[in-house]
Amino acid sequence: MPTSPVSICRDCSSRATPGTSYCAKHQHKNAAAEYKSLSAQYRAKDDLTYNLYRCIRWTKGTRLQVLMRDPLCCICGHKASTVADHNPLTAREIVEQFGINAFYESSRCQGLCASCHASKTAYECGWAGQKAAAIERFDNCGNVTVVCGLPASGKTTYVQQHKVPEDLVWDYDVENEKRPGSISALLARRDAFIQSINGRRAWIIITRSDSKTTRMLAIAGATVIELDTPSEVRQQRLLSRLETE
Repeated sequence: MPTSPVSICRDCSSRATPGTSYCAKHQHKNAAAEYKSLSAQYRAKDDLTYNLYRCIRWTKGTRLQVLMRDPLCCICGHKASTVADHNPLTAREIVEQFGINAFYESSRCQGLCASCHASKTAYECGWAGQKAAAIERFDNCGNVTVVCGLPASGKTTYVQQHKVPEDLVWDYDVENEKRPGSISALLARRDAFIQSINGRRAWIIITRSDSKTTRMLAIAGATVIELDTPSEVRQQRLLSRLETE
């Protein structure tokens, strides 16, 4: 009767314990565990929000409030919320612009299921998978200008001042607010917009200059403009928006 091949420990040449990837010696102390520990140490030192997510005020306070308020995912609408997600600003942006106390305000959060949160994070960080990035197939974006900048940096105003009536405009934030849904659906609409340009001048407004969308458009010939608006100016604009809402 055939038997399963012998599994070798990932950290040495010894036989791995059945059902695991490590020998008895490296079950708990191995390269992967050490890397994870070091990564956590570096994040705790350099990431403004890393420790905030681990304090009781968040885990037993804000997070539970958000999940009770939004029992169903605010994106897909049919899965249970398991993640309290900062929106529309990221946690880091909130802390930088409004301080630590704002991080814990439940009004700045939404409940999401794990899959929608993963997709949203991938989109924000610019590492969404190839299935959601058909833009890689485009190779003629010479008439496209991408305007990037943090919230309230003046991206929309810049485009309005420089475009002509015939120009096409795609704004990620506006599209997401008008037609909320999955990240893949948003990216599909983005790709359809780029395909519809057909040589006309077009503008794309997006927050991150290092996102995958921006990088791919630049490779395809688009011009990228990043607005470097002082933080105090952006903060004042954001406060003005909150007062008028």
